[in-house]
Amino acid sequence: MSEVYEARRADGRFDRSVAIKVMLGTLFDAEAYRRFRREVEFLARLNHPNIAQLYDAGITERRQPYILMELVRGERIDTFHLRRRPALQEKIRHLLQLADALALAHAQLVIHRDIKPTNVLVTEDGVPKLLDFGIAKRLAESRAETTTNPMTPAYASPEQLLGLPVTVASDIFQLARLFTTCFPQYRGDARATDCTEEDRQTLQALHRDEIPPSCARVIEHLPPDLGAVILKALSPDPADRYLSAQDFAADLRAYSAGYPVQARRNNALRRGLKFLRRNAATGRPGYRHSFR
Repeated sequence: MSEVYEARRADGRFDRSVAIKVMLGTLFDAEAYRRFRREVEFLARLNHPNIAQLYDAGITERRQPYILMELVRGERIDTFHLRRRPALQEKIRHLLQLADALALAHAQLVIHRDIKPTNVLVTEDGVPKLLDFGIAKRLAESRAETTTNPMTPAYASPEQLLGLPVTVASDIFQLARLFTTCFPQYRGDARATDCTEEDRQTLQALHRDEIPPSCARVIEHLPPDLGAVILKALSPDPADRYLSAQDFAADLRAYSAGYPVQARRNNALRRGLKFLRRNAATGRPGYRHSFR
């Protein structure tokens, strides 16, 4: 659909590099132009440190629409984590930042629909940036308004593969799957972009009843509470996932702080044990004595 160039302002007034995304077609390619214009509209609403920033947009002398954006120097998130092998908390921190970015997008009624490693770059400073809203859609957009159903099959949610309505739950599924690619146990093929009818039938059968095996292998190696959070986000039925990106982030924060997570049923004994562990770790006076 487009090509992206690194560029620098020619008159030297602002000495910084930017990214220019240029549509390969022209204004006469109505569907591509509609999608391109919609991406500009969406990016203009989204001001978040973990979303690549929009600077400007226009049309070239050759009548090719372009978007001027923040240049993100970094590497895809799965490569970043597999190469550096950071602590689990660092992976969770990145997931939380992206969940917060999605929460902002969803509040602006924007669904990304294509969250995958190539669309999330991590800078040298360790900041994840969500890119490419090229196939994003409005939350209230009807199926009649969307003439195509673009996706990356290897990362599509079950409802995308089945041709069902796409909601915020689809982004939550894709974000959880993105998280699993950051572990060495993940061995899925994340590079497929085309999907034949045979591929589609296979993927539909896979996603209808269970989470992807590549994700299941990762979850087996996660702490139980964190595994429950990711498992809930990957539920085949959108109704069983988190209601919002905020809810997903809240459970991740609860896990990180040592609190019970909503993804697991928590009885009184479990809550008590969690309470004891938290306060033993912080060394707060009086708690240990109170529970003798």
